[in-house]
Amino acid sequence: MDAKVENTATGLFPVHYRCSTGMAGAPELTLSLMVNTPNRMVSGIGSVTQAILPSNIVTAQLTGSYQEYSDVNGPNYIVSLDGYAPVVVNNDTSPVLQVEMTLVGGWETGTANFSFRRAPQGPTTHITDAKVTLVTQS
Repeated sequence: MDAKVENTATGLFPVHYRCSTGMAGAPELTLSLMVNTPNRMVSGIGSVTQAILPSNIVTAQLTGSYQEYSDVNGPNYIVSLDGYAPVVVNNDTSPVLQVEMTLVGGWETGTANFSFRRAPQGPTTHITDAKVTLVTQS
């Protein structure tokens, strides 16, 4: 059964996504977001995990915004999010997770680019062209 986003015009609605390249062992991003349509704001939690150790790479509190444009596919959205660690380490307040999603034909599917750091001032890992899939929450 395909997941659907409903009530997108009511002002506030939840969405849950999985962003993955589909490659075995590659990092996967899980997003649990609330979309505030009057202010075009998005906030929530994002977690990057992978099937190999270390399995939980980063979890971040996300905030950002979205822009809407239309084409032959219908409404499309560009969502930009910055994620910050729940606890600040060594006074490092820079984002530990950054997400850029393009959702095509509504809020259900699209592609994402995301980058994350495993440790403060550590190297940044970039994932491009991850498939965005709407996840049904029970």
